Amino acid sequence: MYSKPNILVVDDEPGPRESLKIILKPEFDVSATARGSEAIEMLRTGKFEVVLLDLTMPDDLSGTETLRAIRANAVDVEAVVITGQGTLDTAVECMRLGARDYIAKPYRSSDVLAAVRSA
Repeated sequence: MYSKPNILVVDDEPGPRESLKIILKPEFDVSATARGSEAIEMLRTGKFEVVLLDLTMPDDLSGTETLRAIRANAVDVEAVVITGQGTLDTAVECMRLGARDYIAKPYRSSDVLAAVRSA
């Protein structure tokens, strides 16, 4: 029996987090959290193929800090960064930290699906 790839969505805002879950659910098993620190723990204890990571999460670790911690813990997961606050500098930093893709908000469903499928 075929099992769907596991995706972790990390976004502090409920609207985008739920929107991503709706976009991804038909093809993937989707878990979600609002906190980068919780995402790190979920990635350590579970098996996820891709993490979708918001950059701006003011109440916890930022997306960049979360990505840095994921890499420091040698978690084997592809990262796709999604942000509405991005700059060229943050995009370059995320790519240096091993992000597979970088998507600006507002995003199209097809862009998210294409990024996750290729990851």
